[in-house]
Formats: sequence, C-alpha cells, structure tokens
Amino acid sequence: VDSVNGVVSLGGGLMSTEKCFVGEVIGSLSKCAQKCLDVGAPYIQKKNGEYIKHEPEQCYAFAYAPKEKYCITLPKYAMKSMFRPIVSSFVVPDGYIHYANKFHVTMDDGLAGESCT
Repeated sequence: VDSVNGVVSLGGGLMSTEKCFVGEVIGSLSKCAQKCLDVGAPYIQKKNGEYIKHEPEQCYAFAYAPKEKYCITLPKYAMKSMFRPIVSSFVVPDGYIHYANKFHVTMDDGLAGESCT
C-alpha cells in the first residue's frame, strides 16, 4: 500500500504479474461509493515495459481521502488493504476513510461486525 500515491500493488510473485489498483481524484465520498458499485476496481499491469489497463474487477471495498478527494476501489482479495493515516477527525479530515461493500462482506472476510475505519 502506497498511501502517498494512492496505489495498492498485489502479486508479482514467480507465477503472477503484479496488479496495481490506482486511485483517482473524485469529487465526493458518495461519488467514490458509486464508482465502486458502477465501475468496479480497475487495475493496470506492467508487461514488456508497458502499462496495460484492464477491465475492472468487482469492487468489494474502497478508501477515500476527503481532503484530497482521492478514491481507490478494491477487489475482494485487496479489501483489507489499509491506507495511512486514517481520518481521526472530520474537522480536519487528513488521511483515509475505509469502507467495505456490506453486500459482499462475510464473517470469513474478518470485517463483519467491525468498524471499517
């Protein structure tokens, strides 16, 4: 997790290519949530020195930085990614707020019944 640039990188082992879920500036928390539902979790991969944009995966969670208006949507296997710092005050909302799509969360995900922030 790269909180400064809003990127989650996963994979990259011997048998797989790293997937990078990159955030983007979105005007509001509600628009970030809507992106999760409507668009999903787009990602890029580097192959032969070029970055290739792929079709979005189903979105299970997202992180939103209210001060920067930055939104990162995430698939199920990345939903436990935590961006730091976490917002501790909405008076000066520095950091990230984390949300999981309640329709996809199960007890196995370790999030049901817990705060998502």
